[in-house]
Order: sequence, then C-alpha cells, then structure tokens
Amino acid sequence: MGKRDFSWDSEKLIGTIQESSKVEHEVKICTLNDTEYVVASKRVLKKDGWSIVKNQTFKLDVFSQLTELVASYQKGSNYEQ
Repeated sequence: MGKRDFSWDSEKLIGTIQESSKVEHEVKICTLNDTEYVVASKRVLKKDGWSIVKNQTFKLDVFSQLTELVASYQKGSNYEQ
C-alpha cells in the first residue's frame, strides 16, 4: 500500500516563535472538512537550511482548553478536572 498525499483544505500562518537562533516553531491554523486545527511545526536550522523536525496537531477547541490549563497553572491555581 502506497502513502497517500495529504493536504489541508486551508492553512494560515499566525505566527513564529523563536526558541533560539537555530530553533523556531511555526504556528498555523489549518482546516480539514470544516474542522479547525492548530499545527505547531518545530523547525531547526541545519547546514542546508531550515528543516521541519516535528509537527504537533490539535483540534482548535482542544488547544483552547490546553491554553486555559497552562494559564491556570501559571497563576498558581490547582486546576484539575
């Protein structure tokens, strides 16, 4: 069985987070079948240029819950569900 080509219905780059001079994270909002996703791609600068080494994908509503948990943790709350 061959590998299928994959593509999002739409992609919009919403920002880049610079971790260091050789590591950055591109953050995109992507859609597939009317569902929105947050995609964070870790890019590393190598001798031959920038290369994606890892993608992390979350449904947008799940990512929103994640950010709420992190914000709560940073405020010192003992938030648990």
